[in-house]
Amino acid sequence: MDFQMITFSPIAAATAAGLSAGQLANWQDRYDAIPHRRAGRGVPAFYLFNDILQIAAIAALVDHGLTPKAAIDALRPYTVTAALMGSGVFRLVRNKEGRWYGGDNPEAEVSIDIRMWPIFDRVFPAVVNSLRAQPGKMSAAEVEASIAEFTAFMNERRQAQKQA
Repeated sequence: MDFQMITFSPIAAATAAGLSAGQLANWQDRYDAIPHRRAGRGVPAFYLFNDILQIAAIAALVDHGLTPKAAIDALRPYTVTAALMGSGVFRLVRNKEGRWYGGDNPEAEVSIDIRMWPIFDRVFPAVVNSLRAQPGKMSAAEVEASIAEFTAFMNERRQAQKQA
């Protein structure tokens, strides 16, 4: 099974991203942090690995002074995990209205770089531990095969970036 398609509960997602379940629920309710992960009444919410990395990137911005709303608004239009396939860095700059957006502007005096590899390195082990602890979703062999395949893929990406 494709590691990136495995679903995680809100509690598992929050824990892996370094938040409490209450913080994640608050961000979902107030700011629609991960819009496509809203659950309807009686439908449990779920998160994918890329969602968890996105949440962790939002949390990193909050830890460095942005409000949750500003961090979520800045990252909502983007998939910051795409940075792992490129330079490993997701850059934000402010527009004339004072909002942060993804991209670069040589005329901007200030930018924020989100270094996704340290976030990945912090989140991935927590996600793996959560996956191993979820009984019945997949067999132990399937879990380990999925983890091994994804780990090899990400190691290749990291090596490619180092050589570029």
